[in-house]
Amino acid sequence: MGTRAIRAGASRSWLATQLAAFLLAGCASTGRVAVAGPAVPTDDDPLTAPDAAPQGATRVRLLTLNVAMLPGPLGRNNVARAERIATRLVATPAPDVIVLLEVFDEPARRVFARRLAPTHPWIVSKAQVRGGLREDSGLFLASRLPIVERGLPRAAFHPFRARGPATEADYWVAKGVLGVELRAGPAQSLCLLAAHLQADDRRIGEHAAVRARQLAEVDRFARTFVAGVPSSRRRSVLLVGDLNVRGEAGAAGALRPTPEYRALLARLGHPRDLFREQHPSLPGHTWNIDPLAPGASSRQPAQRLDYAFTWPARLTGGVAAAVHSTAIRTVALGGGLTDHAGLALDARLGPPRTVRAAPRR
Repeated sequence: MGTRAIRAGASRSWLATQLAAFLLAGCASTGRVAVAGPAVPTDDDPLTAPDAAPQGATRVRLLTLNVAMLPGPLGRNNVARAERIATRLVATPAPDVIVLLEVFDEPARRVFARRLAPTHPWIVSKAQVRGGLREDSGLFLASRLPIVERGLPRAAFHPFRARGPATEADYWVAKGVLGVELRAGPAQSLCLLAAHLQADDRRIGEHAAVRARQLAEVDRFARTFVAGVPSSRRRSVLLVGDLNVRGEAGAAGALRPTPEYRALLARLGHPRDLFREQHPSLPGHTWNIDPLAPGASSRQPAQRLDYAFTWPARLTGGVAAAVHSTAIRTVALGGGLTDHAGLALDARLGPPRTVRAAPRR
């Protein structure tokens, strides 16, 4: 849940001071997006999808997970946890695309890159700002689907301009949104966006205003990024990540959308919430579900903070292939590996169809 993962039992000013000192010691890097992989395909390469779905659609399996790998002395058993998490990630059936958040620790980053590269050779290992003292974004992507190249790898990163107070650790982290164009099949692109937003510290919703501005930045970035994909290809758009917005309050069967969740949907142009579409009455909690994990909090309830959204055709200029969720579920690793559950999505990218959304309350 952002850098809330290091806040249990510590003051926000102390954590911000420790992170700033760590960065001053020379651990801040320069650059923007580090992409690695085999020969990167160009627009004209006729690639096929890894899994063919019926009726001309393309099947894609994706997992997004916040792994709570904080840098240096702020982390806890990072390398050992990274090895165990990586073992789970590559287990059969492995996702086609893996999106990790809070990969701040360099040794842990190397573990994920080494363990995932044999099966997921296209890797975005780091997204960050140039210069300054801010830690990188912690965003990490590994994919079986090729990252498309048009002169340069088709990956971009936007660090948020809206930030919380400098007394909190998130200020010293380059949180933002990563965009990657993946070749899902012939004339078929998956525009995948991964974001990590400002975390709350002392109370739920305290930084809602910051997140609202960050969501506006996500919306602008998404439109610009998707518009850069040639109109000759069908474009599916998916946004995943830890948005640090509590989705609902209440118990299973009596869930009430929070005002901030309603505002999130409005600010992003009312995307489809793929988990809530399929599970209208399940809580779907993704944070604070493992009391043994780094950052587990006894002060706050379990919450749904991690999402998978997709947009209607208006975001893609009408040249769209809808994301049809055939299955989506939360994935709790347990054993104190991380304070978040992941979201596992099995989707088809195909022609738009009518989807019955969960009723609004």
